[in-house]
Amino acid sequence: MMNNYKLIIFDCDGTLVDTETLLNRACAGVLNYMGYKQYTPEYCLEKFVGVSLKDILDILREEVGDEFDQSEFVARAGEISKKLIETEIKPMPNAGDLLIKLNNFSKCVASNGNRSTVVHSLKSTGLYNHFTEETIFTYELVKHPKPAADLFLYSAERMGFSPKECLVIEDSIVGVRAAKAAKMDVLAYKHLNEKLLPGLNELKPTAIINNLTQILDYL
Repeated sequence: MMNNYKLIIFDCDGTLVDTETLLNRACAGVLNYMGYKQYTPEYCLEKFVGVSLKDILDILREEVGDEFDQSEFVARAGEISKKLIETEIKPMPNAGDLLIKLNNFSKCVASNGNRSTVVHSLKSTGLYNHFTEETIFTYELVKHPKPAADLFLYSAERMGFSPKECLVIEDSIVGVRAAKAAKMDVLAYKHLNEKLLPGLNELKPTAIINNLTQILDYL
């Protein structure tokens, strides 16, 4: 299947690097420490995958009340996440080989994660060299993070391409929804919780893939 895509926009967490499970383990651990024992890693993974920190905090305030100490949560979760990334992070299967094959193809990262964590994750997995500081875009750069279209549209504009020339690679419902809102084709990378599959199907992505190397079939 050949298409006229000129730019590939990758999500980071759960697409290029295997961090979703780590980050949500940290999230659940801190919430348990703070007394909110109802939060499990599985619940956090299902609820927060692909969601920006700002929106996670909004969800937690709504679920546990205004007394939620977001400063403590952010500080503790950030510290634990950093340690987990340093000791346990790994690239997603075939991510490195894929990026080598796409060496001459325009590509960038557009992530709902904060910039320091995204850069740290890419460097820790050896994937950073496939990008530059100018081709890594994070939610701090736009007014509305995913599922709004802002980040994908901003990334495409900065890279010099129109939405119809872009192919987005996403692993979350939030990310696929954002790509659709940006009028971009999107491949949904299914590798996490099977509970996400019905939601991905409902959004009607361009295709659902099980392996990153399948991206090559669409270029």
